[in-house]
Amino acid sequence: MRISLWHIGIVTLVGIAAIPLVNQGLSGDGLLDGTGTSVADDCEIPIALHLGSIDDRFDLGRSTVNRALRDAIAMWEEASDDTLFRETEDLGMAVTLEYDQRQASAQARDRDREELAQMEETLQTRQARLRREHDSLSGDLAAFEDRQREYNARRREHEEAVADWNAGRVEQTLARRAELERERQELQQARQALQEARHQLQGRQETLQARQQQLEEDARQFNERVAAYNRAAADSVGFEMARYQRHGDERAIRVFRAMGDDELRVVLAHELGHALGIGHVNDQRAVMHADLSSANRQRTTLTAADRTALADACNIGVEDS
Repeated sequence: MRISLWHIGIVTLVGIAAIPLVNQGLSGDGLLDGTGTSVADDCEIPIALHLGSIDDRFDLGRSTVNRALRDAIAMWEEASDDTLFRETEDLGMAVTLEYDQRQASAQARDRDREELAQMEETLQTRQARLRREHDSLSGDLAAFEDRQREYNARRREHEEAVADWNAGRVEQTLARRAELERERQELQQARQALQEARHQLQGRQETLQARQQQLEEDARQFNERVAAYNRAAADSVGFEMARYQRHGDERAIRVFRAMGDDELRVVLAHELGHALGIGHVNDQRAVMHADLSSANRQRTTLTAADRTALADACNIGVEDS
């Protein structure tokens, strides 16, 4: 009796490598920075702004959004002694969160990711448990084989003793006959116990193999779902997350996707940079890089590239980071 080891490939979920913060061909009167992104005509500081409407479906309370906006403003304000933004109650540039399919799709993917992560954890737990049970069964099989060898050796000794008795090669006493009979009964009991043990081990093996096959099938379905998730995530790269717009004297920052306050802070800081007249920079770690990725997603301060772009756009001095 043998149980083969198994190999279950559990695919690791991948995140979106980079998400463009803005798309091509934005409407409005602003200048373009060479990538189709709307940029302020010039740096008119301080820029008056206020927090406008927030769709409840973002699952971000107004206090959370307000804190993210103030943190985004602080990222720029800390770079210069000049006042860059002025918060108002309802005047100046409105910052709004507008819910549409972009946020809905992101939330659906986030739910899918959480569900897949839970499924992966469950599969790994099941796999670990099966491996432990496999090791336990392997040990019990080895012990059974030792018992089987011991039984066979005892049986051969008994058969030789009986043959000697029958051939008259030993003294045929009543005591010896009783001893041989006792050995025969003990061997029968040992044989029955071995048969029961074999039956139990076979049942454990069959159950373990069935669970192994089910785990492999569940892992296959999980991998298919992960592949579909990753394809959908890759397809979602080409949409804009937010937009800075200006029509005459009216300015606005419209956020279409924000999964959590950290992401919102960086997205707002990026669009505030456009409002200051800053275009995209080449540093992937920068707030003003064209894409939101793992390199800049968690930023709380500007990079040197951001500061240089601010100095150039507003013709002001900036402090070193």
